[in-house]
Amino acid sequence: MARYLLDLEANTLDLEEELRSGTWRPEGYRVFRITDPKERTICAAPFRDRVVHQALVQVVESLIERAFIFDSYACRRGKGTHAALARVARWARTRDWCLKLDIEKYFPSIDHGILLGLLDRRIRCERTLALFARILATWSSDEAPRRLFPGDDLLTALDRPRGLPIGNLTSQFCANVYLDPVDHRIKDGLGMRAYARYCDDLVLLDGEPGRLRRARDEITSALDRLRLTAHPRKSHLFPTSQGVPWVGFRVFPRTIHLRQEGVRRVRRRFRKFARRLASSFHVRGALLDSTCAWLGHARHCTRPAFVDSLLGPLRPLLERSPPDPRLSKILRKGGDGAESPLPLERVALPERQQVRAARRQSSDIARWLALEGEYREARLERRKREAERRHDSGAQQPCVDLAIAPPIRTSNEQCGDA
Repeated sequence: MARYLLDLEANTLDLEEELRSGTWRPEGYRVFRITDPKERTICAAPFRDRVVHQALVQVVESLIERAFIFDSYACRRGKGTHAALARVARWARTRDWCLKLDIEKYFPSIDHGILLGLLDRRIRCERTLALFARILATWSSDEAPRRLFPGDDLLTALDRPRGLPIGNLTSQFCANVYLDPVDHRIKDGLGMRAYARYCDDLVLLDGEPGRLRRARDEITSALDRLRLTAHPRKSHLFPTSQGVPWVGFRVFPRTIHLRQEGVRRVRRRFRKFARRLASSFHVRGALLDSTCAWLGHARHCTRPAFVDSLLGPLRPLLERSPPDPRLSKILRKGGDGAESPLPLERVALPERQQVRAARRQSSDIARWLALEGEYREARLERRKREAERRHDSGAQQPCVDLAIAPPIRTSNEQCGDA
């Protein structure tokens, strides 16, 4: 990156000329493995190639993303894990059954021929398609299990190149394009409104388990056409009262908990941070960035006291002088109340057949109701202050200030509230 930025203008002009003439060729990847929590192979492209990836996605994203469903949340602007969590949490309050599907070895299993065919349906520029094909040809994976799909012979699995390098921006974009036919089959063909996808994690919620079983069969056949396989141990049908594992949380009908695997991992991380802070205070800034980022993410569960308890010996070390303004926003300074970042809505009390499960979670439900009361009081107080502020500003300046006018809601946002 430093060599490229050292002569930024000349390098960019040279890259533009190569793209116009069709002589640009990708360079090799820097390949390494990480374990967080499972082992993955990461491919880091050179900075010059990443400039091409960014430019390519910016051009085609507006053409293709408009056809995506609203409830696809991975690697899209305005989406993300917290929006996906809020959406599924709202569905879980009114639906009793969940179908959770996970695709086995998704990135290594993506077929290059099928992906280029999907891109060809939306992109008419032959040079752009050739650029995608050139990027795909730089990587082929053998990590996915070999399986014969309908119509295959013994040599088909060997003749078809497959696999996307994890780490490329183009890989994240192509992963959304590849499963878009499955998304529309579920939403439009099967009529499942409570369906969301985050990369290769699919979740469907409904009040009837029979509909979900029929949907599972349809999804399996749709995945076969894409030469994909649902993970046998991570795909199952269960009541939502057991908790829906989703984007690092476990979503219950009335509460949201952190998953136990994530809790164990962050406890180890915080103990490591505490040892590093005790030995050298100069690393406080970098560790504070990581800690505040995780706490901001964990605040989306409905157990703030439990989140604070995870800090343990790290809290007094982080609160040393000089004070950091972010700590006052994220760390609780004591007390029992904390505003939940998710919109809390009152729901009906559990039915007779759910009383036993409600008793086991009585403390969590009481906590949720207390948070709901605090949220409503804070909202009413905020509205009162805003009304007083508008009244005072209106008396001083009778004209309308367009800068403070409410934003216009797009059709996608209106669809999302449905």
